[in-house]
Amino acid sequence: MALPATLGFDYFIAHWETALWANEYCLDVALDEGFENFLPGFENLVLVNDSLQKTVASLDTGTYFYRVRPGMQKERAPIQTL
Repeated sequence: MALPATLGFDYFIAHWETALWANEYCLDVALDEGFENFLPGFENLVLVNDSLQKTVASLDTGTYFYRVRPGMQKERAPIQTL
């Protein structure tokens, strides 16, 4: 679901694909691949707008990892049998 990031001098833009029925996404940014050392403010960050990207700025030089998952699900319309 996560797509490659857009990189800048001291930032990156995390991108992801839409998830069916999701109306929010949870973003984690970490300093390690195992997601044990989170970037402050980016552990389970809930994003509730319709954007499929988030800018992570004011970063020191280094390697960062991000993952995103769907959060709350939209209500589904009931299935009707004809």
